[in-house]
Amino acid sequence: MEQCNYLVSLNLPSQPHTDIEQDYIHDSSFEKEYCTTFLDGASSKWWARLVWIPWLPQGLLDRGRVYGEYCLLKRK
Repeated sequence: MEQCNYLVSLNLPSQPHTDIEQDYIHDSSFEKEYCTTFLDGASSKWWARLVWIPWLPQGLLDRGRVYGEYCLLKRK
């Protein structure tokens, strides 16, 4: 890890951090280069994962969805 300049990390609410898979997104030695949301299927309701209709107003099906962060990190 000490030789890595870039790192891709996924932070999901349903997956606890361990010594092997640390919380690099909140690590002070890395900064966020780019991040996007990532659906946490284990935390989301089944009916919210079943259908995605892009033209429906936000919030209608989004209530049952839980998102995490998928980030490209750069060493400071």
